[in-house]
Amino acid sequence: MDGEWLEGGWAALQAEVGRELSGWRAAHPRATLAELEAAVAAATGRLQVRYLADLAHASAAADLEASPAAERPRCPDCGGALETRGRDVRSASWQRGPRRTTAQAIEPAAPESGRSAVW
Repeated sequence: MDGEWLEGGWAALQAEVGRELSGWRAAHPRATLAELEAAVAAATGRLQVRYLADLAHASAAADLEASPAAERPRCPDCGGALETRGRDVRSASWQRGPRRTTAQAIEPAAPESGRSAVW
């Protein structure tokens, strides 16, 4: 993925989140610090989800099938080059807030140990 493309998509979302927070603050002029913190965490959680998904897909490791076996990551158990086991959906979450992201990714596994290496 092209860095400019990533940043362009991020800029639009950053602007949207900024407008959302400005609007929230205008609607809640007497908000406590805890309420402000919760609003910021919820709004910026959308940025975290987008950043993680975009960066994961932009990684060379995201396309294991396109990598020659000699360049693939190694299994920590057997040292074998990881191979693909098809596609799977992964999810990630943060300690703060309900934001989750899912991404379809190739599931790598080591042929000798059978260990699945998840991202």
